[in-house]
Amino acid sequence: MTTIPAPTHGAANMGANDMNRRDLLKTMLAGAAAYGLGRKKRVLAAEDEDWHDVIVVGGGVSGLTAGYLLKDRDVVLLEANDRVGGRTVSGIRGGWSYAKGTEYLGEPEDLFARMIRELDLEPVEIPSPMDMAFRGGRYYAGFGQKSKFLIDQGGLSTYNSFIRTLRDIEEEYDYVPEYEPDGPLGRLDHITARAWFEEMGLPPVYHETYNIMARGLFGANLDEVSALGAFEEIAFDFEGAEPITDMEDLDELATEMGASGSYSFVTGITEVTNAVARVLGDRVWTESRVTWIEGDDEEGYEVTYIGENGAEETIGADAVIVATPLPITLEIAEDILSEDQAEILEQIPYAPYMTAALFSDEPIFERAFDLSLPDGWYLSDLYDATWVQRRFDPNADDYKGYIAGAYIAPTGYAEPGFLDTPDDELIKRVLVDVERVSPGASQKIKGYDIHRHKYAYPVTVPGTFERLAELHETLEDSGFQLAGDGMVYPTFQTAIVAGEVAADRVLDWL
Repeated sequence: MTTIPAPTHGAANMGANDMNRRDLLKTMLAGAAAYGLGRKKRVLAAEDEDWHDVIVVGGGVSGLTAGYLLKDRDVVLLEANDRVGGRTVSGIRGGWSYAKGTEYLGEPEDLFARMIRELDLEPVEIPSPMDMAFRGGRYYAGFGQKSKFLIDQGGLSTYNSFIRTLRDIEEEYDYVPEYEPDGPLGRLDHITARAWFEEMGLPPVYHETYNIMARGLFGANLDEVSALGAFEEIAFDFEGAEPITDMEDLDELATEMGASGSYSFVTGITEVTNAVARVLGDRVWTESRVTWIEGDDEEGYEVTYIGENGAEETIGADAVIVATPLPITLEIAEDILSEDQAEILEQIPYAPYMTAALFSDEPIFERAFDLSLPDGWYLSDLYDATWVQRRFDPNADDYKGYIAGAYIAPTGYAEPGFLDTPDDELIKRVLVDVERVSPGASQKIKGYDIHRHKYAYPVTVPGTFERLAELHETLEDSGFQLAGDGMVYPTFQTAIVAGEVAADRVLDWL
């Protein structure tokens, strides 16, 4: 954490004629607090206050985005960990950078594309085959082979009908806060993805394929996520796809690899979060765990945190953006959340997730960037963690060893004891699945790095989109804003959108 800067304003620094209404209220409340008449937490005294335009709580990508857009104001970002990034976290071994959380992105666009240009970063498209599926003892690489698998197992007419349904929904689809609960997609927000599949008459192969997708991407199964919540990722699988009218096209489709449409950076997604943190510089205070927020738009907001020295500190601001997982938001912002806001946040559950980086001297899987494993296995995915860097890093030939990324999804977001699995038991279970796809691989493993994400994903259970749309309405015209990936949709890029919305509202309010 940086040294607290000198006060930007306060009674000690101004004459009586310079005191505005908000400053006067703060000074009066400081005096009242001395006699036990202030709010229930300590009010900043005029002579020692540290006051800013905006305080951002949480250094994940959403909080960083908000801080970046507010960088021309007096902004401070508080992050509980000793690093920024949230679940965008990576490690380094033998020259290789490996992800412990966020692995890849869709094509950067809008604000994200602009930020990348301004930060002088270079996204790279992940080389094909980006995706591979292991089903029935066979590998299916890329969109073409995976589509042929669905057609072989479920029929061509079903496949074409599914494609048309996705295209129809895509024409109406909107993220929160643009999403309209009374619009044509409202019903899909209130039924489960499983119920939606059953309505469409989809055979078991679709349920199995997208149940493991849901577990891998949301930490929840098709009985837990809403149809609308699952739609975005399913549609991404079929981006640009058209119904097949000629059976001769099927063989051509199966051999077609094409562009992946997915992106990363040479050393991973942390290039983005680290670059934003460098721009913000000493306005990012790591190891600063916020414990309480209070105040209102009239008097300003106070944020109490535990700093790296273990001492409790309080700073204030005219506005505050909270970009933490929603269970933490409920805990630290209880005093300023309205009853309706708290009720909405309480209805959004979170899923846990675990990753294990497997270190070896030689490759154990290098046929694709991401191998999707069958539903019912302990792992949801096995990644070649060196896939991108080997192809784009000019120094890759000098790096040592190999790293595979094992991604461990719960069977459902409320799976009991999921995060409590001891390391040795977890690795044993991981290696069982690795052996199934790469016999003899377990003998090559020289070490591992396990990472546990307690709040990995906000689960889009039925009704989530409607509730979030209502929540966004309650935040209009206020100096208190919520951000984070629980506010729009649980992906890296929509977390950026949430940070943008919060920053824009704060700028309008200030």
